[in-house]
Amino acid sequence: MRWSAAAQSSISGTPWSGGRIRNLGWGAAICFALASSQAWGQLLDTSDSAIGIDTDAVFALNGRYPAAEGPANAVDGNPATKYLNFGREGSGLIITPFAPIPVESFRITTANDAPGRDPASWKLFGFNGSLTTTDSGPSPAINQDGLAEVWTLIASGNVALPGNAAVDNDQRGVVGPLVVINPGLADAGYDHYKMIFPTVKDIAQANVDSLQFADIQFYSDELGTGGSALLSAGDPTIGVDELKSWNGSSYPLPNEIPAKVLDQLSTTKYLNFGREGAGLIITNSGGPITVGTMRLTTAGDATNRDPASYQLFGTNDPIQSVDNSNGLGGENWTLISSGGLTLPLTRQDSSTFVPINAASAYKSYKLVFPTLRNAAATNSMQIADVQFYVGQVPEPSMIALAALGLGIVGAARRRS
Repeated sequence: MRWSAAAQSSISGTPWSGGRIRNLGWGAAICFALASSQAWGQLLDTSDSAIGIDTDAVFALNGRYPAAEGPANAVDGNPATKYLNFGREGSGLIITPFAPIPVESFRITTANDAPGRDPASWKLFGFNGSLTTTDSGPSPAINQDGLAEVWTLIASGNVALPGNAAVDNDQRGVVGPLVVINPGLADAGYDHYKMIFPTVKDIAQANVDSLQFADIQFYSDELGTGGSALLSAGDPTIGVDELKSWNGSSYPLPNEIPAKVLDQLSTTKYLNFGREGAGLIITNSGGPITVGTMRLTTAGDATNRDPASYQLFGTNDPIQSVDNSNGLGGENWTLISSGGLTLPLTRQDSSTFVPINAASAYKSYKLVFPTLRNAAATNSMQIADVQFYVGQVPEPSMIALAALGLGIVGAARRRS
């Protein structure tokens, strides 16, 4: 459903005073009830779009990777592609090979540029069982830290990859030296392996804002022979950053995404690990709308995650902010309304109406939750649904009257 500015204007002129209809006969009352029910029209549905944001996000040196340089490139066997992670020190990846075979050695192939980004040290871990850590997807999504599982440290050490850190094109796409893990010892095989790179070759260089390499190959013997190679293109990979410190926007895929606030189903929810300052940008598919009232629905669990305050901004600029950013992508935002929230402790409850009374129509709205009910006791913000309405909040008696009026009209039509 979409409302034009003219339709909203005509609705705003409805005879209303102090929440009561005055000097109206039954016919007029019924007409008003119909108009009132129309004025209470919802403005958001699943044809609209929503992206997650966190207004206090900081991007510096937190694990994330470009869409064309993801962790899958590390096992594709192609020296012309690479895996790059802006987490730099402490970033790496989780690899699930075809079978839980012990890793006895490995080689790393250098990437196409910036030798200073080459790994300089490594830590190899193993884990058996189902992974809790998931891949975040490409930047601006922030990698998980890969610490959700109980990993076993297999070995660690240094690696001297070919290339002078001061020369951008020195020995690029070159296979590095064989690194033997625990020489002479038989290691256990694991379902999953995590390789973390605690240091890179030279962080003093201006372009060393990341870790990168073209390929990595694990071997089941200490000779690094081709027949003992464990990894191949298509093996599942996950980008991780153990030193991740950014409390930025991220959400569980695929079930707790921003679009869930638009489905008007209290059984689904949007959760954002940005916690305080997290929110979303909603863009109306039908063009600019004027918001009279906002209604929030609590999610199904964890009352501490409930928003305790809000800020609502509007813009008619094209949205340049991307998903899981700080929502400051270059748009000019106007603050429309802000204040505290007292959401009900009952779960999946849509009883909270917030008067907005926007003075202008906007195509996109940025809704931010600066505080939570108890941020210290939780790791995220969550909300089941957000709905915008054309009109202002009516008294319960007016809602009942609207329903009565609609019922009378329906009965009259059936008798005619």
